Amino acid sequence: MLSVYWTSVIFGVLSLVFMGLGAIFAALAFATAHYRFGKINGNNQEKLKYIARFCTKNTSKLASTLLFARKITFFCAAFCLFLAIIVVLKNAYGDISVSAVLIVALSSALLTMFVEYALFDLPAVKASVKSPTKMLHIFTVPFVPLYIIFSPIEYLSRKVSKKIYGKKVFKGESPKFDFIDVELMLRAEDSETERINTYTKKIIRNALKLQELDVSDVMIPRNKITFLDTNESFEENLRTVNNARYNRYPLCNADLDSCYGIIHLRDILKITTNAESTDLLKYRHQTLRIKESEKLESALAKMLRYKLRIILVEDEFGGISGMLTLDAALSELVGQIRAEFAKDTEENIRAIGKNKYKVLGIAPLRKVEDFLDVDFQTDEVSTFGGLITALLGRFPELNETIRLKKQKMTIVVDKLEGAVISECTVTIEEQSQQRNS
Repeated sequence: MLSVYWTSVIFGVLSLVFMGLGAIFAALAFATAHYRFGKINGNNQEKLKYIARFCTKNTSKLASTLLFARKITFFCAAFCLFLAIIVVLKNAYGDISVSAVLIVALSSALLTMFVEYALFDLPAVKASVKSPTKMLHIFTVPFVPLYIIFSPIEYLSRKVSKKIYGKKVFKGESPKFDFIDVELMLRAEDSETERINTYTKKIIRNALKLQELDVSDVMIPRNKITFLDTNESFEENLRTVNNARYNRYPLCNADLDSCYGIIHLRDILKITTNAESTDLLKYRHQTLRIKESEKLESALAKMLRYKLRIILVEDEFGGISGMLTLDAALSELVGQIRAEFAKDTEENIRAIGKNKYKVLGIAPLRKVEDFLDVDFQTDEVSTFGGLITALLGRFPELNETIRLKKQKMTIVVDKLEGAVISECTVTIEEQSQQRNS
């Protein structure tokens, strides 16, 4: 019969073995993720063998197995450490109370978590990030039997969960619990690579929101569209062009519902230099018609595919309800695109000194973000004054100062019209001040 000493040693070694297995699963997860999403790309990407290639192309299947495997190895490691400690304590003190057993169990779990993460997971993950292809070739082959074992358990778990929580929770396709992708994305927040700047974060957020927008949310409404009329003389249409100063115009017969296509400014210039024909119909370009309920990302894809700058938007009855321009669609992604020679009828934002600006309360929030290169991370309000009121949760007072730590700016309310903000002074902290704070 083994002595107490050797029994505790065996359980301790088993605990370390299970921690090592957990680290292998972590390494496999990160090797797979970095092979798929990391900096290895193009011709520099090393070819994987069959099993490793299967794992990298089926991470949603692989991830669930890894999740089960890591949980089981952690439980086994903690349990073996618990037995090792209990054996020593029983030999030293005899019978142990229930409360002492519970304390030992909790301490074993916490100690296992710390030791596994510090001594096993971190080095394994570092190695897998450095050499993902090598790690995949080493660990995917012995991992396949585990995948075969745990796949039925994962499938059964989904069935039981769906049965318990019903169709309301699992309406539509069941989401894949992709542990690999999620953990990699979470770790990316603290990676050693260069921090993503404010503008890039804004573009990423806008790209995700693009799926929620319909064409009707972005289109130019019918009553604000300037078009050229085939019933009018060329001189009359030319006056319309001179007054509007756009690059492209719908060409219509009396109204937008009878639209022949799009006329470009350069085509009009051709007519003015070549007086042989002033028939605008000869210079029209075809365009598309889409429903106002169509998703913006779908409309944007069509515009890029067919190289169109303008498409007409129909209502449910087939009439023209508006017009979508490429600039308007891209503005939802990259921010307001200002025309090269456009002039605002009123200056909503103006610089009054170094990093100091006057901003009107009616200034569109998106323009303020673009002008000051900040991100207020809200869609609840549309104006700068509305933003300040929303942040305070009340109407502001004259000369009140608001400090926005995340945006590194100070706002002073200069003018009020009743309870509504009329004008503010915005001061942006310099980079040197931001680093010292």
